[in-house]
Amino acid sequence: MKTPRLVDLFKRKGSATALNHSAQPPVLAKTAPPAAALDLPQFALTVITIALLSFLMSVNLIPDRVSLHKGEVSRREVRASRTVFYVNTEKTGLNQQAARANAYPVYDRDIRAVPNALHIAEEFFDKVVAERSSLPRRPSLRSTSLSQAAARLQLAYRSFSRPQLQSLLTVSPALLDKIHDIAASRVRMAMSMDIHDKYDQARPSTDLAHAEEDITGAARATLAPQDSAIVTRVAQLSLRPNLLYSAQKSEVSREYAARQVPPVYEQIAPGDKIIGVGDTVTQDHLDKFTALGLLNPHIALQAGIGVCILAAVMVLLVVYFIGRTLPKLYHDTRRLTLLAVIVLISVFGLKIGGTLFGLSFSLFQIGYMGMMTVVAAGMLVSVLLDMQLAVLVVALLAVQSGLIMNHEIRFTVMTLMSSLVGIFAVGNVRRKTNLPVITGVLAISNLTFVWLTGMIQRDAIQELVTGSAWAIGSGAFATFLYWFGILALERPFGILTHTTLLEMSAADRPLLRQLCAVAPGTYAHSMMVGSLAEAGAQAIGADALLCRVGGYYHDIGKMRRPDFFIENQRDGNVHGRLSASLSALIITAHVRDGLEIALEHRLPNEIRDIVAEHHGTTLIRYFYHQALTDCGGTDEAPPGLEERFRYPGPKPQARESAIVMLADSVEAAAR
Repeated sequence: MKTPRLVDLFKRKGSATALNHSAQPPVLAKTAPPAAALDLPQFALTVITIALLSFLMSVNLIPDRVSLHKGEVSRREVRASRTVFYVNTEKTGLNQQAARANAYPVYDRDIRAVPNALHIAEEFFDKVVAERSSLPRRPSLRSTSLSQAAARLQLAYRSFSRPQLQSLLTVSPALLDKIHDIAASRVRMAMSMDIHDKYDQARPSTDLAHAEEDITGAARATLAPQDSAIVTRVAQLSLRPNLLYSAQKSEVSREYAARQVPPVYEQIAPGDKIIGVGDTVTQDHLDKFTALGLLNPHIALQAGIGVCILAAVMVLLVVYFIGRTLPKLYHDTRRLTLLAVIVLISVFGLKIGGTLFGLSFSLFQIGYMGMMTVVAAGMLVSVLLDMQLAVLVVALLAVQSGLIMNHEIRFTVMTLMSSLVGIFAVGNVRRKTNLPVITGVLAISNLTFVWLTGMIQRDAIQELVTGSAWAIGSGAFATFLYWFGILALERPFGILTHTTLLEMSAADRPLLRQLCAVAPGTYAHSMMVGSLAEAGAQAIGADALLCRVGGYYHDIGKMRRPDFFIENQRDGNVHGRLSASLSALIITAHVRDGLEIALEHRLPNEIRDIVAEHHGTTLIRYFYHQALTDCGGTDEAPPGLEERFRYPGPKPQARESAIVMLADSVEAAAR
């Protein structure tokens, strides 16, 4: 019945207790100044982070253990220390060459080939008809003119013999028309089929030869041998390829066929000899050295400069994001250092994963060790700092993973998606038992992305099964890294997480058990204050769990003198035998006593602040008015009297402290 009234107090606009989720009144909280230029500690931290990040991204962490180049002679024997799969580039190259050779040439269709062929055939017969019409009718002159006409035609069409041309000039018009019709129709029919141009200069076009043979066979079936020979010559004169070879497109086709060739993977077993004494180093040896991590290529100067610029852009982008959206974190050098530590450790893990597995990967060599560190880093940043910041950080780290892991896009996709799932999984951690749930969620998401990327990349079933095992193991290991990181980083950087708050809220905690045994009334009051504060915090978007736990511990100082507080009194009020001033001293002392107990039990700073601020500088009105009565009942208090009956403060400096103060007042009034 009382919770809605408390919620209304928190939601009331314009009152002294109205708290906004995005901004805090000056009386309640020390709001961070707006983001400005980097001060000296932030600038130094930014420069150091960029330098270390550039170093990690550009320098091989494991030094070369084999300094050999192709063509050199090895002076020692090298054997494999573990099982790896590697890409045999020589065999892969041979398969690619075979694919290039077997690739089909590409042709472009010549749309002018058919009309040109028909035009040449018609033009030939038109000239024959013209020469026939120019022949004189007198027999005495006809012989000489016939010879001259045949010579003129042969000069234009050298593929025809003189007798063939003279025959065309002397045959009957009906036979000439028949020869013309057969030649034109057969040329038209042949040109309607595909006639490929020659792409090998040493060989003629077989399609053109077949078309000429088909026309010759058809002509022999209907014409005399000498006339069919003329049709054959017309076909040779007119026919041309209608599909022209494209050297550029054919080269593209050959390169595409080469890219479609799957790499040839071979296995190296532990103890296998990689190279012997006196052996000449081949490309196969270099492939094996690289896969085993024995030969790591050094980064070029140009690439190193690019890596440094990329690292600087990433760091400055994160700094700008924090400055615009998280001003409180922007001015907290300690927590910025924590962010830098998490990112650098994550990149270190990425680099270790890439170096250990070499630069040529199969599916189950895709660097899950590196991916685990990014997932764990995302969850740590989300829990220790901010969820939105975690999303930005893992997005940038996913890009780095793709660069470090041999420019494989699948690393970027899997790292980003798995990290986002991890961030959302830990976004609302409520109990320790969530860790198995987080592990299960990560394992399922990793399995999903392994199979999705595997189907896209057309991986073999064996590789998918092996990748699935890695996916499940990486989910468990990422959760372990996250939990270990929480334990290792929480206290050194002074960060209070929900995990610690959940542990502190357990009823079996020694301090709460002591409070219940020594001051049971205060314990019941604290439990109610915690519930009320949690409801109020949820209403305005504050940290509800911190408010609840702060409510549990806010009155631990009453354990020193439990009988002096009304909720613990059973045999009368002891303050009836004391002066108002002494009673006020005892009442206000429970704040100081609570701080001492909190320090003794190493409670987090946020809980100690709630203990110190849950009364602020409020006035102990009951004893103050009693003191006024003892002074004669005057309305005007003696100088300094009111300060003696006020709590020492300070006033609440955070929303959660103010909420606990209001919840404490409401619960006490309800009693």
